[in-house]
Amino acid sequence: MKTYFIFKNNLKDKDFRALDNGFSYFALIFGPFWGLIKGLWFYSLINLSIMCCLEIFYKESLIIFIFFSQLFWAFLGKDLLIQNLIVSNFTVKKVITASSNKKALLTYFSEQT
Repeated sequence: MKTYFIFKNNLKDKDFRALDNGFSYFALIFGPFWGLIKGLWFYSLINLSIMCCLEIFYKESLIIFIFFSQLFWAFLGKDLLIQNLIVSNFTVKKVITASSNKKALLTYFSEQT
C-alpha cells in the first residue's frame, strides 16, 4: 500500500488528482522524458540542455551525468510533480493509504458523502 495525496484544483470544482510520493521506476528508466510527459518542462529542458552541452564539450563525463540524472528523476521526480501542482493552484485535501491512485480517489469520494 502506498500513501497518496489527494489534490483539488482551486479554480475547477471537479478537478481532483491523486499522487503518491517516493521512488519512481518509470522516472528511473525514462528520466527527463518522464518529466516532459508529466509537465515538468523547465527541469526536463534544463536536464536535456546539460546533456547536450556535455555531449559537445565533455563526452567522457556524459555517462556519469546521465547516471546521476536518472537517479535524480527517480528519487525526486514525484516531489517536483507535487510542487508543480501546488504552484498550479492545487491544494492537498487529504492523505490516503491505498493500492492505486484510482482507489485513493474512490476512498476520498466515498468519505465525502
